[in-house]
Amino acid sequence: MIRTLLPAGLLFASSAALAQTSAKPLPLKLDPQKTTPAITTADLMTRIYRFADDSMRGRMAGSPEAMKGTEYIASELKQLGLQPAGDKGTYFQDVPFGVQTLDSASTIQIGETVLKAGADFLSSAPLGTPVISSTLDVIYGGTAIDTVGMLTEDQVRGKVLVLRPAAGPPADIQAFLASDGYKRYQAMVNAAAIVATIGAQQLSPAALRMAFTPSTMVQLVPDSAPSGPAFLQFTATAADATVPSSRS
Repeated sequence: MIRTLLPAGLLFASSAALAQTSAKPLPLKLDPQKTTPAITTADLMTRIYRFADDSMRGRMAGSPEAMKGTEYIASELKQLGLQPAGDKGTYFQDVPFGVQTLDSASTIQIGETVLKAGADFLSSAPLGTPVISSTLDVIYGGTAIDTVGMLTEDQVRGKVLVLRPAAGPPADIQAFLASDGYKRYQAMVNAAAIVATIGAQQLSPAALRMAFTPSTMVQLVPDSAPSGPAFLQFTATAADATVPSSRS
């Protein structure tokens, strides 16, 4: 959950007070000082240094540090005598935002072969996509963005569609995206339960970080599960061992 502060009144005096700050370099750390009812430079520095301390780790939305930061602001608002106007008599409004990352314990079993997340594959899906724990058929679809030899929607519906990477972008990308062939290709891809692409022999460090690290960009949690496919990236070794037809 993300919290937004909803005090009944707001104060807009920080910019004027900060303008009075001395031009000398500010310290990296500041011992807190007793605050006063008046808005002063010392008061603002005490509050800002506490709120922006390194221990708050940037206060990523939804993180424990963000919750700690909003609790601190709420306590300051209470001291100032501002009445809460949030949910259930609090200073907060809970907003259903979230992030989604790949579970490092995820596995895919194909026959007797078990593939492990982070070693053999990576996966991503729109926020709100439920965990896939069922058995799915696998179908090889050739090369990505091939609008000539592509399969039909009915052939891939509800299956794992495996694609080789495209050799390169189309000569005229705008014309390609506007073409009927690309629209049919998109409809075919969206009919699949999972779209899997075949990558390099090893997963790159950047791809691993992106898959397992929560994004700083939070999204609104949907009321219902997304209808589009999830996405997999197999290593070339995993694809050759488990999807033999991908070598043809």
